[in-house]
Amino acid sequence: MTDETGRQVKAPEASPRRFPEPLRTPRLIIRRYTRADAPALFGAVNRSRTSLLEFMPWARTSHLVIEDTEEWIGRERARWLVQDTELGFGIFRPDGVFVGGIGAHAIDWSVPRFELGYWLDDLSVRRGYMQEAVRAMTRACFDRCHASRVEIRCDARNVRSARVAEGCGFYLDGTLRGHARGTDGSIRDTMVWGMTATDALKIRKAWDAADEADRKSTRLNSSHSS
Repeated sequence: MTDETGRQVKAPEASPRRFPEPLRTPRLIIRRYTRADAPALFGAVNRSRTSLLEFMPWARTSHLVIEDTEEWIGRERARWLVQDTELGFGIFRPDGVFVGGIGAHAIDWSVPRFELGYWLDDLSVRRGYMQEAVRAMTRACFDRCHASRVEIRCDARNVRSARVAEGCGFYLDGTLRGHARGTDGSIRDTMVWGMTATDALKIRKAWDAADEADRKSTRLNSSHSS
């Protein structure tokens, strides 16, 4: 970046109390929601509601009409203004197609510590999008927000969510037995996946390799469609 005289100066690092956005990956843009995103978000939730209901309690009562979605986006934007302990992001392809949501939850800025939660539109599963998004969010937590720890928690029966955590290099720190009730009302166990700043340093090369593979895949698909 340049200063007022046109000289090149180093861009400032993000404040530990301000989460950076947008985040860009080889195939995705991760950013805060705008009011214009309401139709796409509402459509994705309702198209995927049966899948979401298996593990996402909010899917039972949220986004039932588009006004719910518009109000939810308004609340999320307000959280961004104060950098609250819950920050929601939309995941989009570069062509603007909405593919899912990801959030930083239970944020403790005094550590700092973050918990990531995520979901995909049924139309966007099995493409590696969520691992790509989680890598980007985790990098941002450590590199820009100076996190000490990032967690992913999921129902022990949620195989897909656990696969994302493991694939991104998180460690299974333990399973909390009888920890919560699932969406069906039964008592569930909760897996706790964790990564520390030291762990993140060890996994960087693997993340870079995965991003390069996604980049090559994008170039290959573009050449086939042209």
